[in-house]
Amino acid sequence: MRVTVYYVFHAHSDTATQVGMPSTSDIVNATRGGAVATWLAGAGPNTSIAGPTPRIVRSSTPGSPTAGFHTDVAELIELNPPSGATPSGILAAAQGVADAMNQQLQASDSSWQTGTLTPWSEATNGSVAWWECASGASTPDSCASVTATRDDIAQGTGRLAADENPTGPTVAPNILPSFSDITPWLWLAGGAVVVYMFWPLIFQAIGGGRAFAERAAYRRSTRRLNPGRRRKGYDPTFSAGVGIAFNRYKSEAWRQARLMDIYEQDVRGTREHIDNELYGAFRRRWSPAKAARMLQAMAGS
Repeated sequence: MRVTVYYVFHAHSDTATQVGMPSTSDIVNATRGGAVATWLAGAGPNTSIAGPTPRIVRSSTPGSPTAGFHTDVAELIELNPPSGATPSGILAAAQGVADAMNQQLQASDSSWQTGTLTPWSEATNGSVAWWECASGASTPDSCASVTATRDDIAQGTGRLAADENPTGPTVAPNILPSFSDITPWLWLAGGAVVVYMFWPLIFQAIGGGRAFAERAAYRRSTRRLNPGRRRKGYDPTFSAGVGIAFNRYKSEAWRQARLMDIYEQDVRGTREHIDNELYGAFRRRWSPAKAARMLQAMAGS
């Protein structure tokens, strides 16, 4: 009983420019015409190539100045050895076709590396019907020779898609994710930008208007605190929380002072000097009552 045996031939080309990539017509002629056609004619029905044309896949590597454009070609070689044929004889027949393809590819373009010949595996390389385009050469799912990059590398948003697999129906991982994969991240980044730009309005809308006003008032007051040091980069405001806390601390200290019948006009010194003293008490973690007694001492001095 005769058993059909299949081998996959795969060759790879690297070029520095897109226009320097091997042409589709040259690839087809090298893998189907010339010495290959002569070999197949001499082998009769015992050796053939599946499908109407070879599988051609092209891709690019961003940032590679010397070999950034890639071309791959694959063929499924079909052997129907006569009864009594040895495994080595079957392999030699497939290798003869592969050698003819290698010779003609390298003669057509020096960028071609020597192709490899490996036993066919349906799990890895796809079904024989897919290589033969048994259901018609119309879509990549129905025919191996139908590829999106048969004549040129992907253009525009197509470059975001995963690379096609040169020797099988499944796609190969790509450096760039597909657009559907990065869409959620684009929404997340866009939302972060919106929040960053409009956070004061959002803050007030959710009930933070008073706190925001207090923080703004405190920032205005800190511009009067020791302006000489502030010009050198000194800023007592470490965060919004600190600014709000000090503003409330100062208000409570003055409330305590008024209970002791001490008012701003009673305290000697400029407004900047008084604010600076209060800030010092705040940094030393004095209570507002103790700060009020300090103001009383300053009023009586």
